[in-house]
Amino acid sequence: MGMVSLRLFHFRSHADGMSRYVDDLRVPTCVFEAAAWQETVKITCPHGHSVVHDAHGLWWWCYRRRVSDNFLDLCRTLACSQCKDAGKGVVRPASVARSREKPTAELPLPPEREWKRALRRIRS
Repeated sequence: MGMVSLRLFHFRSHADGMSRYVDDLRVPTCVFEAAAWQETVKITCPHGHSVVHDAHGLWWWCYRRRVSDNFLDLCRTLACSQCKDAGKGVVRPASVARSREKPTAELPLPPEREWKRALRRIRS
């Protein structure tokens, strides 16, 4: 199974996620939180194709396109390019979740200035 890239098919408005806690551990609900906590994001389609992105790059991708970085919204926004190439049509991801795996695909990272600005906005 080669690297899979997931393409954007339509835009969604930005909705800030709120982290939740399970057994007193933080669980991110959006890409920004995963990036702030130094985690990766794994996107998996129902047919088993998956890609792991560095959360900083995926957040920057969402931010530049004005797409919500909420995990649930990304399931409705992204589509598996490998399934589309195989003639299965538009297949939405079955899950978008945090991960500790190494990234399998690269997206450009945000400039340090933009990342620090985003962190300041959230912390203030």
